[in-house]
Parts: sequence; structure tokens; C-alpha cells
Amino acid sequence: MRYNAILYPVFFVVALCLLVTAFFVEKSDLVYLYPLPVLIILGIYLLEEKKELLSFLYILSLVIIIFGGIFLLLGLREYVSEVSILFSFFYIFLMRLMYVKNRKQEKQKIVYYRLVLIVLPVIYIYDSVMRLIYDEIKNTIIYFSVLIVLILAYIILALYYYMRNKHQINLWMLIMACNLGLMNIIIMLNELYVSEKILTVTALFCYCMMLYFSLKFMLEDDENVVSNIVD
Repeated sequence: MRYNAILYPVFFVVALCLLVTAFFVEKSDLVYLYPLPVLIILGIYLLEEKKELLSFLYILSLVIIIFGGIFLLLGLREYVSEVSILFSFFYIFLMRLMYVKNRKQEKQKIVYYRLVLIVLPVIYIYDSVMRLIYDEIKNTIIYFSVLIVLILAYIILALYYYMRNKHQINLWMLIMACNLGLMNIIIMLNELYVSEKILTVTALFCYCMMLYFSLKFMLEDDENVVSNIVD
């Protein structure tokens, strides 16, 4: 606990340094600073979680974030297939973690048309972005399409689980899904359509928030319940 009290402030300081640095350097120059927030989150998780409850899938997901993110910073155009394969596994692991966390929870009644009404605009936005960047990814469209399908499946599953069971763990995963959903759109536009410094900084902000809420998700007590937010 003593080390965790130090690591949480360190995480936010490093995240802030990453965002500030991103304003002044090229994306490729961030490859040395980019992994630090992930390593700090991993350190907090290993120190705070009980040994018997440690999740190999979560640890592996963090490793994928490091290597996949480095490929992104070096240039998505050159590494579309590598990024697609790595992050496809990342989203598969996240969905598996959601299932494991929810398999013992009681099911609540869910109104499916509300889920559909929320999901349809998300699908429309992703479809529109895919049309904008198609010329850049047409040679690796299969890899990229699989990734997009898994991203959408993850977002839909996060919404479904929260609407089915309003437990704190599902709230953290829903917030994480929102950050990832926005981050993915920004990355696709920034890397394959129009490159802007502010888009890079915004994507990195979502990345840091995603890491923090993924940790909250993994460490949360399964019994905690929140009030109805998505009705």
C-alpha cells in the first residue's frame, strides 16, 4: 500500500508529461515515454491485486498496448496489419475479462431497443470514418475490418453488460469503452486522413484515461452496485 500511494500520483504526473511532450515533438519521438503509463498501471495492479486473483489476460493486454502503441506511433500506414492483429487480440481479451467478471452476477431485465438506439449512431460513425480512410487501408482491408468488428463488439458488449447489471465494475468498463471508442476514431483520422497535433494529444489523453479505468475495472469489488445511469 505504501508503494501504491506513490505510484498513483506518479501515473498522473507521467501522463501529464506525455501530453505536454506530445505538443512539441513528433509522434515517433514519443515511443520512449509512451510505455511508462502502462508500466506504472501494471506495477499498481501487481502490488494491489491479490496474488491468487491476478489475471494473465489483463497483464497480456497491457503488453499488447505497449507494442501496438509503438507501432501506431511509428506510423499506422506502414504497420496496419501488425496493429490490426495485435489489437484484435486485445479486444478479444477485454471481452473475455468482461465475461469472467459478469458470469456470477444476477441478470436484470434489459430493454434491447434502447441498446440498439445507442449502438446505431456508433456504428454509423465508424462506417463513415472507414469510408474516409478506405483508400489508405484497401490493401489490408481484411485485417482492419476484423479489428473494427471486434472494437464494435467490445463497445456493444460493454453497454450490454452495464445495462444488464449496473455494478461498479461494469461502469468502469463502460467508461473505458467510451475512451477507447473515441480514441480509435481519432487515431484513424489522425493517421490515415488528416494529421493534427491536437488529435494526437487527444488520443493520448483517452489512452491514459483508458489505462486508469481498466485498472479500476480489474481491482473493483464485484459486489459494488451503482445507481441507474443508463436507463
